[in-house]
Amino acid sequence: MPKLTDWGMFFEEKHGRANRLKVLHDFVEFLKDPEATTMTVDGNYMLGGIVTGHKRLIDNKEIFTSDVLSLEKIEVSRDRTAPHDLLCATTINGTKYYFYTDHSSKYIRNLLGDYLINDGKIDETPELYIPERLRTGRFL
Repeated sequence: MPKLTDWGMFFEEKHGRANRLKVLHDFVEFLKDPEATTMTVDGNYMLGGIVTGHKRLIDNKEIFTSDVLSLEKIEVSRDRTAPHDLLCATTINGTKYYFYTDHSSKYIRNLLGDYLINDGKIDETPELYIPERLRTGRFL
């Protein structure tokens, strides 16, 4: 079972800023809705992080998935002040990656935090949301 830690959501420049905001909105609403168990992604993004348990990849290496097609809540914690939910992302090529919501990178925490605090608006400064080594113009 492939698991991701220090995970983040990565949005390619070619899909535009509106795509990023739409995906963030849907992701936040999915997490907040206690009745929602699955979500089909209406937009384009990939997950990145440190992988373990993948039969074809080296453990503890950073990877980027194919675009995510859907999300499923596998386990939902009772403590909503500090959620520790287990999610499963299925990519467009059918691979499933599991990750805990609270095992995220500081960059996705910055992005989601800004989105929530600023009523759906985010800063356009890439330094806040993308690790320095990935600021090549590929990602927003």
